[in-house]
Amino acid sequence: MARPPGIEKVIHSQSNGITDCPTCGRYVGPLEICPFCRAIHRKRPIVFWLKYLSPVLAILGMFGLKYMGDTMGNPLMKIGELGRTSNFAYVQLEGKVCAEPRFYHAAGSDDPTAGTMEFCLDDGTGQTRVKTYEDATRRILRQRKVPGRGDTVHVTGNFQTRTHKHSLIVGSPHEIEIKPTPVVANLTSEELAWSPPDAFGGNARVVVEGTLRKAWNDRSKGAYTVVLFLDGGKRKDEDGFYRNVRVELPWSRLEMDGTIPRDANSWDGIPPVGSTLRVTGVAKYKDHKKYAGWRIYSSWVTDIEVAGTSKEVANER
Repeated sequence: MARPPGIEKVIHSQSNGITDCPTCGRYVGPLEICPFCRAIHRKRPIVFWLKYLSPVLAILGMFGLKYMGDTMGNPLMKIGELGRTSNFAYVQLEGKVCAEPRFYHAAGSDDPTAGTMEFCLDDGTGQTRVKTYEDATRRILRQRKVPGRGDTVHVTGNFQTRTHKHSLIVGSPHEIEIKPTPVVANLTSEELAWSPPDAFGGNARVVVEGTLRKAWNDRSKGAYTVVLFLDGGKRKDEDGFYRNVRVELPWSRLEMDGTIPRDANSWDGIPPVGSTLRVTGVAKYKDHKKYAGWRIYSSWVTDIEVAGTSKEVANER
């Protein structure tokens, strides 16, 4: 076959019967129509099917990888099973929030939602800190997806371990699923104050109504919570003391929901002494030498409602 004009030598492939045009002899590769002479060049059936099925197989493969990632990529683990070999693993954990979440403002930022949020998670085999940073924290606070003490939480994130510390880094609000603890009892503050220490178990959510006897509302003294004392009645215990129910609302919660400005030393919206309050929160008995008794840990300002008008209460009790 004569060479095309201007071409001194034609180098054919090893399978030139497949890659070269049978009419003009030029290289056409995988093309079925020669771009030079427009002749039709049929390929072998297996080449034809691979060419047109490849995009379909690629799409099916992507769906297969997504299914494997959803079902196998981030397994539900136990905290006790995680160690150095699990560093940077993307895992799921589920447990109870064992301490009130903390919020730390980003230095130099005017955005009240910018910073780091963390809380303690306990699944029965161990404890770890769950942390969120910057943009993730901002979105979580705006969606109010901050769990409360005693809530069951399902979280997904990157496990990180350093020496004797480890944590789970959560990067998005959809990776936190909160299962609030149901309310198990509606009580008066006097009924709760005189309940035995094992009345409600470890972390039970209750609704308590009582009269506000006094309050601690000064952050400058180093306290990290607003403390309200609900009147526990006129009876005295065996040591000759009146009992109260201590309600704690962390300052970080007031900052997270925008109730108080950053670094404020007091909360102006605290109810006046003598008001009847209806409080929702997790009840826990603290066997403290000086302040033994029942405590209620509230999560948000809306958990503390003024249910009645002011009454006279003896503050010196």
